[in-house]
Amino acid sequence: MSPKTTFYLAIFAVGAFLVSFLAVGCIETIEGHEVGVIQTWDGVQDEVLLDGTHFINPFYTTVYVYDASEQLYNFGSKRKGEKIERDSGEILCKSSDAQKVWLSGTFRYRADKTKMPLIHKEARTDYESKWIEPTVTGVLKGLCEKHEAKAIYAGSRDEIRAAGFKVFRKHSALVKNGMVAEDLIIDLVRLEPDYEKVISDTMTAKEEAVLAIQQRKTAEEHALAVKAGAQANVQKMEQTARANRLAAEQVAQGEAYKVEAKAKAQLAAAKMQAEGIQVKGLAQAKAAAALREGKYAGPAGARRASVEIQTVQAKALSAAFPRLQHAGAHTLDTLLQRVGFSGTTK
Repeated sequence: MSPKTTFYLAIFAVGAFLVSFLAVGCIETIEGHEVGVIQTWDGVQDEVLLDGTHFINPFYTTVYVYDASEQLYNFGSKRKGEKIERDSGEILCKSSDAQKVWLSGTFRYRADKTKMPLIHKEARTDYESKWIEPTVTGVLKGLCEKHEAKAIYAGSRDEIRAAGFKVFRKHSALVKNGMVAEDLIIDLVRLEPDYEKVISDTMTAKEEAVLAIQQRKTAEEHALAVKAGAQANVQKMEQTARANRLAAEQVAQGEAYKVEAKAKAQLAAAKMQAEGIQVKGLAQAKAAAALREGKYAGPAGARRASVEIQTVQAKALSAAFPRLQHAGAHTLDTLLQRVGFSGTTK
């Protein structure tokens, strides 16, 4: 390889390195829980870099990346899941009755992304010791001074927690410096051991008395509930019996209506049939009478009637003649006279 070729390859390698360096240095990636603070030769810029990929000038610009997710400030306790462990850093307060009260808990907060340039200039990553710790300590001490120790130990911690969180949401030391309060939790309250024992024993006696009252009240309520349930069952049974009786009466009444309607229908049908038969018989009788009247009306009808009568007489005589052959003439003449012939057999 010639010296000239070697020279060109060296220049190419150096150029590739510089391009790679500049390419990597020009890209800044910000994650969703982060925020980037831009600082140039002119100072810290008010504009911030939010999540995404950004191109910068590495020779002119420096980006400081901060975690803007929720942070925990633990005072006197640490949480591991649902388990709470005591730790150093309890806040020592004084109650309104001059008793020592130690508070343990957690303050949850986050940094306002839009105010991260101010935080960068004033505290960088030291904002917990500079703003959070003194503010939480001062507010809780001031609230404890408004309550007696036994009240704080027995249950006023919830009032202190609610009041403290309300103060933190608007506290100037936090708001103006870009700290946003998310929650305040007071896990443990500790008093002087002897005083705590006295309060604990007193609370135990009161709790036992309250428990006895509650048990008696529960028993009375149970008795009333049983009585009410029995009465309800009796009323339900009575209502069921009345409903069954009404249903039976309605069924019986319906069956009676059905039988009565069927009988009336059958009677009406029979009556109509009888009337139909009667009308038909009358019509047939009238038709037969009209036929007879037409058949025997006038001279022709009279002749037809005379012929039919004589035919009937002849048939009667023919039927009786075998018995009359051996009879006397007198008997034969009598028979002929009966059937309508005149004269004698002589």
